[in-house]
Amino acid sequence: MDRVEVSWSSVAKRWEKLEKVKKMNHCVPYEFKAEQKLKRTSISLELLLQHKNKPFLDRMRASLSELRKQLNGKRYLISSFRYKNLVIFCDGSMRFVYGLVNNNGYAEYTKSVHVSLSPRIPDDTDITSMSITNDGSLIVLSSESDLFIVRVSADLWASKYENYIPLDHYVCELEQVHPTLLNSVKPPKVLQARWVLADSFNCSAHFLAVLFDDNRIRIYQAENVCDVPLTIVDYSLFMCASDRPYETPGSNSYGFFKSIVSFDCLSLPEESPVLVAIDSEGEMYATVFNVIGNTQPITRPLVPPSALPCDPIQIKVVEHPLSDIFAVFAVLSSANVISFVIAVPNEQSTYSLFLHEQLHLPQASALSICSTDLEYTVIVASNTSLLHMDLSQWIQEYAVVLQDHSLDIGKSAFSMTSTARELINLSTSHADSNDSAFVGFGENRAVHLICESVASRGTSTIVVACTENPPLATAFLNQKGPEPSWHPRSASLPENMLSPLNENVLRAIISRKEPLPRIEFTKSSKELVESISSFFSIAHKNQLLLAAALEMSQDRLAALMKFAKQLTEKQNDVNQRLLKVLRQNVALKDKKEKLRADVAKSLIRADRVFARSHDQKLSGEETKLLTALKECRARMLSYAMEASKNAELRYGSIEGTYLLLVT
Repeated sequence: MDRVEVSWSSVAKRWEKLEKVKKMNHCVPYEFKAEQKLKRTSISLELLLQHKNKPFLDRMRASLSELRKQLNGKRYLISSFRYKNLVIFCDGSMRFVYGLVNNNGYAEYTKSVHVSLSPRIPDDTDITSMSITNDGSLIVLSSESDLFIVRVSADLWASKYENYIPLDHYVCELEQVHPTLLNSVKPPKVLQARWVLADSFNCSAHFLAVLFDDNRIRIYQAENVCDVPLTIVDYSLFMCASDRPYETPGSNSYGFFKSIVSFDCLSLPEESPVLVAIDSEGEMYATVFNVIGNTQPITRPLVPPSALPCDPIQIKVVEHPLSDIFAVFAVLSSANVISFVIAVPNEQSTYSLFLHEQLHLPQASALSICSTDLEYTVIVASNTSLLHMDLSQWIQEYAVVLQDHSLDIGKSAFSMTSTARELINLSTSHADSNDSAFVGFGENRAVHLICESVASRGTSTIVVACTENPPLATAFLNQKGPEPSWHPRSASLPENMLSPLNENVLRAIISRKEPLPRIEFTKSSKELVESISSFFSIAHKNQLLLAAALEMSQDRLAALMKFAKQLTEKQNDVNQRLLKVLRQNVALKDKKEKLRADVAKSLIRADRVFARSHDQKLSGEETKLLTALKECRARMLSYAMEASKNAELRYGSIEGTYLLLVT
């Protein structure tokens, strides 16, 4: 049982049963008066709405086996948002699954909502990829020749809890991206689509970056109508075959053109995102996407490590909390080799690349890196298995080395290696067939979710795979990812203050509030009851929306108070340090005053010596001593004047800074 339905039809059916009373061993119709109907309606609605969101309903969960039966024998795609909710695309429609929990190794969910698309996806379109933003407001569906954006209803993603979702079925808008390009005579093929999220830099919009087979990445602003790209990153100038092989050793193009095969987005707080692309020869390119200044993207080629395979098929940024110090790229090649590349920012505003290790994966076809942002983790899917790679040990070792600026990362030896293990193995069910056990494509083969654990009352990480038999195969990890939050990072605030609310989200929630209808007392009793029922239904819906907005505002207020407390503590710490420095400067000033008095006495003594020796005959040795004394006096005087001037300037600036901070 997913939820309790409260509708006018259910109350009306209850009335029909109550309006028949037993009299003389047979049912006789009995007509209630208008006051009795109104009273019974108000009491029924009040009780049902009052107990609709009680905690005992939250514990009524359904197993994933119900969804598996619906997906059995069908092709489907999966994605996740807000680290705990699952989205399934199948047969041209979607299903949002909320409240997943780990019940002793079995995955269960609290609520499932069906979503239809308007207009419908054409029947001849074969959707092969799906990706959703972290907040769940936008979904991109792509095939080789089509690209669509789904604008999700605010009810499905603006609430913190699934109990605030009033309906079981929604209709969401479907929009085709850049139709003039994709419907042209010779349209380019879509290779990869990636979200550039608004929370990764100081902007209030989401951007969609799409790689086409014409070596161009077109970036669209998702909040607007995506009929033309906002900007274009053109790699065609870098894709020409080299006519000077002695300048670029190792080139294997043999006169043919190269092509961009994959890309990913590196996002840092308070900085512009960087698109990192890789071509068919293993050469990498970094493009800074500066949307704030409305400038053209700047693309710089990176010097790849010499041992990097020259037949890559995919590149993925590995998430870790030290990404502001160095980045980690996972590069998958067609020879079943995965390489981990370290990228360290240099003085030329690019990255210096170092190869950490290469792992030879088991011989399998259709290898791909799954799109999961679990920290220190890379999940690789083959045709029959799912591999989990833990990179936490050597990434932390790199962090220690990079914080010590005296060491050279290129010459440092690292003993730590990645730890790989198999999460899911479906080779037994496909032993006699060469078909893949996964029905998803590429990055859509597996996602991770952070769910509650019923037994331990904690959190655990569940990996859901897009498998064929059984559908939605699951595996649980002991490793924990980022904690679920209401809204991802907001770049308008510092990193240590993660805002739980976006202003656009709050406006979207409040805009859903409907005006209360008027209760017409001049109509018939039935119409009067319908009017009252409609009034209370809309009032309850508005109450839920306002409660969600109030709770989100409270979360942000708590975050702001926490941030203000941190700022106060830091300011007090800075004030104490400045006070200590001020006291040290006062002590130094006292010492310099004493030294100044001693210097003045020395100058007076030197003047007396000069006065006495003015009228006397001096020997050659005495003349040399007197000349040296004059030079010493001049130096002493100049040094004293310069030291006095610098000390006064320094003391005054520090005192002014301290007074300003205190104020």
